[in-house]
Amino acid sequence: MGSFYPCLVPRQRKEFPSVAWPDRTYEALDHPLSGDVLNCIPPRPALYLRTSYQRGFAVESPGQNGLSTAEIESFKADGFLGPYPMMSPGEMADLTPAIEAVLDSTPRGHQNRKHNRHLDCRLIFGLASSPAIVNRMAALYGPDLLLWRTNFFVKDPGAKRIPWHQDFNYWPLEPPVIVSAWIAIDPATVENSCLQVLPGSHRKVIPHIKAGADMFFNEMGDDRYYDPDRAVNLEMAPGEFILFNERTLHHSHPNQSDKRRIGLAVRVILPFVSVLKWDSPDHLLHLLAGSDRMGFNRMGDPPVAGDRAIADEKELA
Repeated sequence: MGSFYPCLVPRQRKEFPSVAWPDRTYEALDHPLSGDVLNCIPPRPALYLRTSYQRGFAVESPGQNGLSTAEIESFKADGFLGPYPMMSPGEMADLTPAIEAVLDSTPRGHQNRKHNRHLDCRLIFGLASSPAIVNRMAALYGPDLLLWRTNFFVKDPGAKRIPWHQDFNYWPLEPPVIVSAWIAIDPATVENSCLQVLPGSHRKVIPHIKAGADMFFNEMGDDRYYDPDRAVNLEMAPGEFILFNERTLHHSHPNQSDKRRIGLAVRVILPFVSVLKWDSPDHLLHLLAGSDRMGFNRMGDPPVAGDRAIADEKELA
C-alpha cells in the first residue's frame, strides 16, 4: 500500500454563529478538486474512507470572475481588492479537517508543514488554482500566470504580531512583480487579528528595518514612512479571499482572542519574472493560466492524488 491514502472530508459543517457575514450569491462550478482527488493526506485512522467532492467549489455568479473597469482602477489606486467569495463558509468548513490534516503532516522534500504544500497535496493546489482567484488575477495581470509559492499563516490565540511590511522586501525574484491571494480558512475578524492594509501604500517603496522581539518577522517597514491610522480591516468569512500586490503594506495585530485564524497565501508571478533562489530541490512552478512564454524558471506538473510535482523538460540545470 502506498504512503498516501484517500482522505475523508466530513459532511458535518462547522457553524460560526457569532459572525454575521454579508450575503453572497454562489454558483457551483467544476474545479480541479471536483471528483475523487482529495487523496493527499498521510495515513491516519480517521482518514481512510474515500469521498467524492463533486462540484464542490462555488464562486460568485457575475461573469467569468472577471473584473469591472472600476475594480481594475481600484486595484491600481489602492493595491488590493476584495474580499471575494471562492466558496461558501459551509463548504470551507467541510474542507477544514482535511486542511488541518495537511498541516499536521510532514511533506516529503521541502520539510515545512506550512510552506508550499501545493507541491505535494492536490487539495492545496486546488485551492490555489481556483478559477475565482485565477480569473481575477488574469484580469489584472494578463493571461500568463505561474504559481510560485503558497504559505499557511496559522495564528493561534496569543500569536505574535506580524509587522507592517511589503512582501517584495523578502523575496528572491527579479523583477519583483507578484500578485498574492489571501484565502480565509477560518473566520478572519478584528477580534482574532484579521489582515490590515494601507490603501495606496504600493505607490512607493518603504525602507525595512530590524523588527522587535515581539514580531513574527525579522524585518519590518520603517514606520517613519507610513501612517498606520489609515489602515483598513479586511474581515473575511471562511472561503473568501483578497488580492494584493508585492508592495501593498499589510500586517496583523497579535491574536488576543481565544479563536484561531488560518489563512492561505497564494503567490503568483508572470513568466518574465525569474526565481533567483529556489525554496527546495523539489520546488517547481506550475502554470495556472496561458503559457510560459519565457522559460526562465523550473516548471512542473501539479500533484495528482498526493503525488509530488514532477519536473517537465523545461527544468533548468
